[in-house]
Amino acid sequence: MENVEAIVKEYIQNELIHDESASEITNTTPLISGNVLDSITILRLAVYLEERFNIEVEPHEIGVENMETIDMIADFVRNRS
Repeated sequence: MENVEAIVKEYIQNELIHDESASEITNTTPLISGNVLDSITILRLAVYLEERFNIEVEPHEIGVENMETIDMIADFVRNRS
């Protein structure tokens, strides 16, 4: 399978974060509780995941349980594929 972590990280850095902090994002950076992503950007990320990886993300799955870090997002995608 593709390097999901790298794909997600690139999308977050290039499309969702528009300041110098984007380069500081790691695979274990807390994205939601760390206020890196807000409610709008996390929804944009969920739509991207659906389109890019051809998966379905249910509304109740959008949150810290599945999308707190890039590693967690990648695991979520792999479990859906």
